[in-house]
Amino acid sequence: MLLLICYFSTQFSAYTVANTHNTFETSGCVQAPGDYTPIITYLRQQHISYALATAWVGNPITFVTNQQILVTEPRARVPAYSQKVLHAAHYALLLLVHQDQSKPAIVQALQQQHWRYTLKRFPTVPGWELMVVITPDHHVSPTDPAFRQALTQIYNRCDA
Repeated sequence: MLLLICYFSTQFSAYTVANTHNTFETSGCVQAPGDYTPIITYLRQQHISYALATAWVGNPITFVTNQQILVTEPRARVPAYSQKVLHAAHYALLLLVHQDQSKPAIVQALQQQHWRYTLKRFPTVPGWELMVVITPDHHVSPTDPAFRQALTQIYNRCDA
């Protein structure tokens, strides 16, 4: 009985001091945002319900929005999510980039293809930003040779 009291007391004290703003902060990807509120707000303003991103970024957004915005990797743990996003009429890209990088590889690839796009950056941690890319006329396919290398470089940012 004493063991149960100690256990529940510990759990309760951890719960009372928990900070909801840093719930999704991770030591696995220090570049990822701690607060997804402005990103979610922007995606909703742009009527984006689907996006591709690394799981470090996508899972918290999908969870917080109760799957109203489904963000996943091209080869996700849940293949149905990837298929849903890749077959959506419209989806965005959420990519981690260095703050001083004015023209990341994906932007260069879009310009080489002469595609229209909108871009918005959200600061995450010093030196890093989350970049939201929306291409209204085309899908940026992870398997398209024109974009594969640019996306691979950016999706692997949390592994660096």
